[in-house]
Amino acid sequence: MDKPKFLPSDWSARTPEGRRNFLLGNADRTIKDDTIQRQLNIEDQEQLKGILASHSVTLAQIKEEYSKVQKDYNDRMKPHKEAVKNAVTSLMKGYEEVQCDVYLIADLDDNILYKFDDKGEIVHFRKLRPDERDSYQQGIKPVTLSKAEGDFPD
Repeated sequence: MDKPKFLPSDWSARTPEGRRNFLLGNADRTIKDDTIQRQLNIEDQEQLKGILASHSVTLAQIKEEYSKVQKDYNDRMKPHKEAVKNAVTSLMKGYEEVQCDVYLIADLDDNILYKFDDKGEIVHFRKLRPDERDSYQQGIKPVTLSKAEGDFPD
């Protein structure tokens, strides 16, 4: 772009401060803190590439550090979240699920199989199935089984 005619002939030789003084004295009006677009020269581009590289490395390090902190944070929160989830589920269902030994006792007179927890409280009961009734009447005690083996199907 050619230099406007109203600029002094030594414009190119003036320092940035000298140019600014000329503009302050001759401008029709001044706009404070306006945003403009300035073309980048090769030096500016190289400087920005250096800034980009430096900050990219720093950001990668911070992200790695953040991931470690976040993992620690999540690990610390996990048992509390699980406890809250279990409490909410128990409140909604009206009961809680606990692991304990259970004891089965068949009442042959009423044809009912009772399930007791480790505190001696009845936690469940149901009618005896025909095959169970027969085995209890013959005096055959069932072996101790785990829940996975299906000792008390509902």
